[in-house]
Amino acid sequence: MLCYRACPRRLVRLVIVRDPTATQPDDFFVTSATQHSPAAIASGYTGRCSIEVTNRDAKQALGGEDPQSWKGQRPARAAALSLWLHTAIWCW
Repeated sequence: MLCYRACPRRLVRLVIVRDPTATQPDDFFVTSATQHSPAAIASGYTGRCSIEVTNRDAKQALGGEDPQSWKGQRPARAAALSLWLHTAIWCW
């Protein structure tokens, strides 16, 4: 399938994952890696779910999104501190 707006010169693959019992909503995955199988594409996206949840929690709950310093290495250190705090709280 060609998606002219997002990727005008490359083919993209749309993978739709459906729950046979229809209790979960359908998942749609789009990738330009057309050589991979649909199962490999879906498993690659599912591995990112926990990473995205961790990033969201560290940004929203621990203030990693709005550091109070903007010079030098301080923003990177604030982000690292919020991720470290998220890990410590989760393990506790």
